[in-house]
Amino acid sequence: MDARDRVFGLVDGYIADPVSGESAIRDARAALAPEVLADLDSVLADRRISYRDGVLIQLGYGMVDPALDLPLRPEGARGNVAEFDRLLLWATGAVMPEREAALRLACAAVAATARPVLPMPDLNRSALTFTRTTGLLLDLLSVPSGGAYEQFGFAALLHTLGNPPRS
Repeated sequence: MDARDRVFGLVDGYIADPVSGESAIRDARAALAPEVLADLDSVLADRRISYRDGVLIQLGYGMVDPALDLPLRPEGARGNVAEFDRLLLWATGAVMPEREAALRLACAAVAATARPVLPMPDLNRSALTFTRTTGLLLDLLSVPSGGAYEQFGFAALLHTLGNPPRS
């Protein structure tokens, strides 16, 4: 199982069974050091930054490859967040059961924020002219969102690219 499947499987499982997520959080709180929990809680609680997702990614990959240098910053990485950096340094030296507990806590915490998604309404594709669609995207991108609207717009374009309209 790769890191993506592991993280998605845990989050989906905790959404489907919130009691198991609560249990994972309780078990991790008993297994991890207070300073690790403080950093993990800080990163997971801060909704303004994408480091919450970074914790899931890094811990997920850290479970697949125990020798991975988790705090190694890739080219073009963002600025530092002290709690995130400390957490990755800890995880690099942590034993696998501790990494597992931290990953399960992070996945359960993210799953606990899930909300039901309403089905997409039927679209009148004939009304989606290039001009209207471009205007909508430009209007959306002019609203400060901390990068969220940019990511949603790009995801929509990728989705459309993979699912062209039927003629």
